[in-house]
Amino acid sequence: MYVVVISGSGDVKKFISRWRWNYRYRHKEVDWVVFAEQSISNGVAVVFNSSLLGLFGALKVSEIAMGLGFETRTYWLDVFYSPDVFFEEELREYAYMGATGKDIERVVKGRLSSRLPEVFSMVREDRVYGFGAYTLSDGGLKPAVMSWRSNVKARLSRTMKEHVLLEVFRSKEFLVVLKGSLLSLLLISKLEKIFRRRARSIRFYRGTIVKDIEGHIDKKLKEKIEKIPPHLVYDVRKALIERRLPRRKEIIEVMLV
Repeated sequence: MYVVVISGSGDVKKFISRWRWNYRYRHKEVDWVVFAEQSISNGVAVVFNSSLLGLFGALKVSEIAMGLGFETRTYWLDVFYSPDVFFEEELREYAYMGATGKDIERVVKGRLSSRLPEVFSMVREDRVYGFGAYTLSDGGLKPAVMSWRSNVKARLSRTMKEHVLLEVFRSKEFLVVLKGSLLSLLLISKLEKIFRRRARSIRFYRGTIVKDIEGHIDKKLKEKIEKIPPHLVYDVRKALIERRLPRRKEIIEVMLV
């Protein structure tokens, strides 16, 4: 998945009008690849699926936002199915940044407190994190969602709540996207303990900022090259580079992979 975080001193209402009403809803193909969208402090966070069209959507919303004076950061989310692997890799980095053994233990055990060491509040702009829970039955996640919202999220301080960028709950799926911080990892640890008995599948997401856009486009094209007819590769790349939605249906269909 892709997450685009839009923030700054621009006119949020004008951005929403230009992106959502003048572009997204007028192009159903783009609307299809938007997984979630939510207002945040001084901006908006948007989640797109992992297809090439999802990448196009992420690039397009960034282009519109930057044209209105906003700062944008685009992240590619890698998925982990094992909490042990996810936490081991990320906590190792925070240990290098000054987290103590006691801090690491607090995250692993999910011990949340209103008084946390300063290292928990440090935000890394090169990272975002995500937690996803999925089930097969309608409403199967509702008790866990209510527990998270009333017993954990509602009790967070205002500054702690700002680490939650986006939250979406549908009948069979729940997703939270958080800032890149040790506090976010602690909240994900808490979420895992709340949802593990209710969810059929739990996923952990590590979002890495995309700095080299053209390099990322070429990387994703290479990964999906077997699913793209050779005569359409140039057209797909051109659409991504120029941020122009193709008119030909066959190109759009290819970009849905």
